[in-house]
Amino acid sequence: MKKLLVFITTFITILALCINTIAPVNAQSRTPQTETVTPKRTATKSAKAIKLTPTAPTKTANAPKTPKLTATKHAPKSTKPARTTHRRKQILANKIYPRTTAVPTKTNVISFDGKDLPIGDFTLPNIYSDLSASQHAIDAGQIVQGYNTIDVTDGKSTYLAGHNPGVMTPLEAYAQIDKVITIHDRNGEARDYRFTNMIPTSTYGHAMSPEAIAYMNAHMSDHEGLVIQWCRNDLNQMQLWILDPVD
Repeated sequence: MKKLLVFITTFITILALCINTIAPVNAQSRTPQTETVTPKRTATKSAKAIKLTPTAPTKTANAPKTPKLTATKHAPKSTKPARTTHRRKQILANKIYPRTTAVPTKTNVISFDGKDLPIGDFTLPNIYSDLSASQHAIDAGQIVQGYNTIDVTDGKSTYLAGHNPGVMTPLEAYAQIDKVITIHDRNGEARDYRFTNMIPTSTYGHAMSPEAIAYMNAHMSDHEGLVIQWCRNDLNQMQLWILDPVD
């Protein structure tokens, strides 16, 4: 019995020693694992820090863009004055030297045989009105208008009068039955008219012929046409030429 107790006691003692021996070993084996884990986490964090660090130069890489944008903004400012100056020079040049390709529009002009006679702005209401003002305009070298202002599309006739010798001399030398002249009206519209008849009357209109009076009373507003008057001192008469549109 004593031997059995001794055996059990000895066994327990040996077992306790074994347990105490194994526990430190396990503790030692766990400690390195904890230490190895800690460096891994530290290394991971440092690696992340290293990865973040290269991204910072991306901001510095964008820094050169600022001067580029500034240069782009300033470039138009430097060119604007040049363009404006060039445009002003063009406008000034066009005023001083107009382009010859554009055909100027004629207004209030009688054209025939390569000649142009300007028609004045003075308008006589009719042959019964005060003639002093119209005579003053004629004496000043104008071709005066009467009854209706010159308009090739209004469907009315216009009376034109001027001196011969004088402003009407070229037209008097050209005038013949069936000859054609071109009228450019106040709007720049052009139309051709043909000489169709001539009514003679006394010089200076002191006793206008009944035929001339009858025509002007009846036909100055009923159709498109012209009545052109000038003197023929060599024949001691005035002539009223009747013209109708060609078309």
